[in-house]
Amino acid sequence: DEASFELLFERHRRRVALTVARFFREREQIEDLVQETFVKAFFAIDSFSGEHEKSFAAWLARIAANAAYDELRRAKRQPAS
Repeated sequence: DEASFELLFERHRRRVALTVARFFREREQIEDLVQETFVKAFFAIDSFSGEHEKSFAAWLARIAANAAYDELRRAKRQPAS
């Protein structure tokens, strides 16, 4: 349900942004990773089996951290310009 997911986005986007900001400082990069986190969460929501809101926040934070690590790996593979 997209409307419900939008509510989750509004409720948790700040926390996801703070998680990503531990890895990156540029606002644009943080916003991109927040969006990527929620896209991944949207497509993986069926795999979420938690019963409490806190477990959802932890699940989402893990997705955000993994997205940040993926971005760091991508940046490391690309030659510096």
